[in-house]
Amino acid sequence: MATHYVAMLVVFYSKAQWKLFFVLVAYCVLRLNSLPLPDEARKLEDSQSVSCVSVSFINNCKRPIKIWKTMSPTTFKGFIISGNIYRMKTMVLNQRKPVVFHAEDLGSNQSDKLLLEGQESLSILPFDCDDKFVNVSVSCRSKLS
Repeated sequence: MATHYVAMLVVFYSKAQWKLFFVLVAYCVLRLNSLPLPDEARKLEDSQSVSCVSVSFINNCKRPIKIWKTMSPTTFKGFIISGNIYRMKTMVLNQRKPVVFHAEDLGSNQSDKLLLEGQESLSILPFDCDDKFVNVSVSCRSKLS
């Protein structure tokens, strides 16, 4: 079908015919199947039960912090939170495997230990991918304590 319209390009030369050609090309492009997805995206698309971990981090430390999940901070650089609230939604294929969050102080002296809901790390099981977010309070505690 698209090759038929390309062949018409040779026949049409007026502005009206060019406009018609572009409309037809746009129509053909809209009817094409989507481009191939990367493997990870295809897994999410094909999965019957994609779950999410949706978290609102509430930064009570009032200074920049870094949040990272599941992986070590050396392999995954994490997310820098400079404001009071940071919302994150993570899509997960394995509903039974929790996503583990950690926090790090990015302040000038880095003298405080950061706690997520009073703990050094926080594990959250995936749930439905709706617009509900879990509030997680990030607080500071002196490393000397």
